[in-house]
Amino acid sequence: MTSTLRPFKLTPKLVPKIWGGHNLVDIWGKREALTPRERLGESWEVADLPEGQSVLASGPLQGKTLQEVVQAHATDLLGKASEYDHFPLLVKLLDADDDLSVQVHPGKEHESLLPGARSKDEAWVILHTRPGGAILHGLESGVTRQQFADCIAAGDDPTALMRRHEVTPGEVVHVPPGTMHAICGGVSLLEIQQPSDTTYRVWDYNRPGLDGKPRDLHIEQALMVTNFGEQPPIIQPPRWLNASQAVLVDAEDYHIEQWVLDTDHTLVLGDTAHVLHVTEGALHLPDDNLTLNVGDSAIIPAGCAELALQVADKTTFVLAR
Repeated sequence: MTSTLRPFKLTPKLVPKIWGGHNLVDIWGKREALTPRERLGESWEVADLPEGQSVLASGPLQGKTLQEVVQAHATDLLGKASEYDHFPLLVKLLDADDDLSVQVHPGKEHESLLPGARSKDEAWVILHTRPGGAILHGLESGVTRQQFADCIAAGDDPTALMRRHEVTPGEVVHVPPGTMHAICGGVSLLEIQQPSDTTYRVWDYNRPGLDGKPRDLHIEQALMVTNFGEQPPIIQPPRWLNASQAVLVDAEDYHIEQWVLDTDHTLVLGDTAHVLHVTEGALHLPDDNLTLNVGDSAIIPAGCAELALQVADKTTFVLAR
């Protein structure tokens, strides 16, 4: 397949959050928001949603939104997935200076039952933690729907009913739909997921949002979609295919690998779009005169069957499709 599109960098959409911090600027070099020390919670690295768009930052289509490129160049960009009317991944950097709400996402089986619901299967690559930084992932053994509902109805904190795990950089967490979860303060991560922003909150610590008002809760919807049976594993150990390449998550709707290189390499890619995000070191794409530093994201269009990579030092990146 010959493509007119070449790899391109993106300018992310930066999203202030009540729980956000300053790592997106201080560690990953995202531009300052309008308020110099605004609490930034999310950098939507690759986003093609009505709620937010990333913008091409390099190449002849620089300045176009990702949706505009999908509409005009679906086959070149998406290849065998060209029947999609949107980019099939959502990729974010998250910085939690404070605890996120306790929440859950729907699956495909709920899309016809709940208006506006879109399935959201996601995975986290832990990038940075403060001492004691943790996540909540799934429910403690034996917790029932009624027990959880009673806790919420009484206005009690449901985190006591959930599994807590202190995370370290490099760990990978898969959050299938229906898994009650929260990212706790002191954790920054890369999040790769289905392209959905459907979130049902059940607990937000009785705190106000950025507008000074309590954020909406979605108790009925959350109880409908939550898995109260056997809970999924918290940590996904990498499956190393060779010294450089490991599979991190192989979900139904996306596949994530980690690559570690200390010499130049040529990636052989299939007929689908890939997202490349650098977590350590730097990459240079000589055929496109494109350099990716830590925190940079790029889309590799489906037509790029091979991609030459140059590295000066040890470089680690995540490759998702």
